[in-house]
Amino acid sequence: MKSIKIKYFSSLRDAAKKDQEILSIDSPKKASQIFDELNERYHFHLDKTYVKVAINETYRDWDTLLDGGETLVFIPPVAGG
Repeated sequence: MKSIKIKYFSSLRDAAKKDQEILSIDSPKKASQIFDELNERYHFHLDKTYVKVAINETYRDWDTLLDGGETLVFIPPVAGG
């Protein structure tokens, strides 16, 4: 098995009740598949169409395949004032 480091921010962090975790995968998965799995677990209350994806500190597409060793960050919209 390989692992991916997941980082959460803002409302996603609140839903997961953690700011990061290690996820084990047995085969490559798209970023969207990983988000969907985690959403089932944590009930994010935010559709992924509003969330940006970064892999290894670079914005990427939801269809990007991860095969282990990456850092995956889900970035929700941030309100400012």
